[in-house]
Amino acid sequence: MRTGGTVRVVRSMNEAQPLFLGGGGPLRRRGEACGIDREDRQTMNEQHTQSVFVTTPTGNIGRHVAAQLIEDGHPVSVLVRDGSQVRLPEVVRERAQVFTGGMDDPDALTRASVGATGMFLALPPDPRTEDLAAQWASFTDAAVAAIRANAITHVVLVSTQGAGPDRGPPGHQ
Repeated sequence: MRTGGTVRVVRSMNEAQPLFLGGGGPLRRRGEACGIDREDRQTMNEQHTQSVFVTTPTGNIGRHVAAQLIEDGHPVSVLVRDGSQVRLPEVVRERAQVFTGGMDDPDALTRASVGATGMFLALPPDPRTEDLAAQWASFTDAAVAAIRANAITHVVLVSTQGAGPDRGPPGHQ
């Protein structure tokens, strides 16, 4: 059964509330934090398979997320820049639905995420940009448009920029 939800854009860590997920102990290998072994995880995934849209599938994080989701039996769609398909992990190239477009293009994100119930959204830093905050805002606005258009209910957002007074977007404290 699908329930209604809301999209809340958090533009600063001061607005965020912490979320703690199971386990209660230190992080361990994937699937062990809650005492779940690989066989149990596969059974749970078969019962609760979600289609997931993954951004940055050629990056340091997105490539592993997309490959692991596919290995766990989830249908995956990915968005790549034109020409970067060759850098996709083999399992992603072979088994994911691959779309081409830019992270700041709401139409491309919406088209690539049709049918997805989950989204892995990584905001890649661009060292060439003069206004990182504006770049992130354009990525976030495009993602929110896709989330709303496709009623995506689960979103994981990762920022690879870092935090602290000497990191993050201009004006970040």
